[in-house]
Amino acid sequence: MSMDKEPMKISKAMEIAANFDDADKDLIRKGALLHDIGRSKTHGITHAIEGVEIAKKYGYGEDVLNIIERHIGAGI
Repeated sequence: MSMDKEPMKISKAMEIAANFDDADKDLIRKGALLHDIGRSKTHGITHAIEGVEIAKKYGYGEDVLNIIERHIGAGI
């Protein structure tokens, strides 16, 4: 996945979220920004596992960790 398209994807996610009053926009923003953080360690499918470990070190909650872990399809 090309990183130059990530800002557009984040923007699109926030645009969609704006249509829902009860959407947790802060969570959506965090998930959109952090879902591929594990790619700093690996570009394989295990980047989701690596990403969860990185996010845990920074104190992110289970809601964000779940997004990072599960964004690659059906989850790990």
